[in-house]
Amino acid sequence: MTILVNPYLYGTRNVSICQGNSYTFNGITYTASVTGVSDSIPNSNTCDSIITLNLTVLQNTYGIQTDSICQGSTYIFNGTAYTSSNNTAKDTLVNAQGCDSIVTLHLTVIPVNPVTAARTFVACGSYVYKGITYTQNSALLDTLYTTFGCDSVYRTTNIIIHPEYHLKDTVQLHGCDFLVYKGVRYEQDAALEELIKTIHGCDSINRLVVIQVTHFKLQATLMPELPYEGLQATVNTSSDSGPYQTVSWTPANLFPDQSLSTQQVNATDGTIITVVAKGEEGCNDTAIIKVKTRPYRKDVIVPNAFTPNGDGRNDVFIPVLALEDNAYKLTDFRVFNRWGQLLFSTAHINIGWDGTFKGQPQDQDVYYYTLTVIFLDGSTKTFKGDVTLLR
Repeated sequence: MTILVNPYLYGTRNVSICQGNSYTFNGITYTASVTGVSDSIPNSNTCDSIITLNLTVLQNTYGIQTDSICQGSTYIFNGTAYTSSNNTAKDTLVNAQGCDSIVTLHLTVIPVNPVTAARTFVACGSYVYKGITYTQNSALLDTLYTTFGCDSVYRTTNIIIHPEYHLKDTVQLHGCDFLVYKGVRYEQDAALEELIKTIHGCDSINRLVVIQVTHFKLQATLMPELPYEGLQATVNTSSDSGPYQTVSWTPANLFPDQSLSTQQVNATDGTIITVVAKGEEGCNDTAIIKVKTRPYRKDVIVPNAFTPNGDGRNDVFIPVLALEDNAYKLTDFRVFNRWGQLLFSTAHINIGWDGTFKGQPQDQDVYYYTLTVIFLDGSTKTFKGDVTLLR
């Protein structure tokens, strides 16, 4: 008798499922990975077939899709439009293993708080902005964005162009003795160049300021300088500064004609004479004279001897009066010899007898003289005496 022993049949079942799915084996449902689970399956031709299960559960994959949009914008995710922040929206995709790949949306909506700003550039004539030259007033609009690309600032740039003028003119200013111009004192002629600007500070006028300073000086002199009290003196005015016109004389009662440049006045000690005159350029100056006088004396000194020897000393017989200048008038000066013969006669104050008669030297002897003087007050006085001629 032959006994035939049939062997069991063995087999392995390798199965993969995706996470969340199940697999039933030998009446048991599996949702997690298992290995070495056996099941006997009857076989009509032989012995039982023993099947070993190796179940692998493949994991789903998860991801986050992070993005941001500006407020007012729309974001499409899994066919849905989002306009606000969202951290829950999901989308299921298939990964490389055929299982679900679940993507969660992290959407941030960046708020837009636009700020309206304005800035102004002011220039004269022209202004260069972003490489462009503007010569007229302009208003430029532009939008500034955040680092996320959202609107941040709506800015208006105003460009204001003030006109420039390039005019030239000359201003002539005149002063007497000095001129103060813009706080500076000028005592001599000067020429200044200055730039006049508009109220906006733009160039307007190139101005030449010509400053002329006139130094008008008036002089007044009294002739004679030291007159006798009561004597008529002459007041002369003059100027080295050119032509002038007399404006006034003080005291006015002494000078009826105020326009004269020369006046006559009776000298009174202590009188202050003030003269005002105007030069060609309209400048005034004042000259002042304080009158000092000498006492009027009627003394006459006549030498009693003279020596006409040509040595230059005491060669001429001439009376010496205490009064000088024209404070008197010599009307008669005569010299006689001892016999009464007239040897010399003159009415000239500065001429004396040289000791000759008809060109001939007279002898050493005693001679006689008469002298008549009319003084300033109108009185007349006659002097007589003798003089010795020495050889």
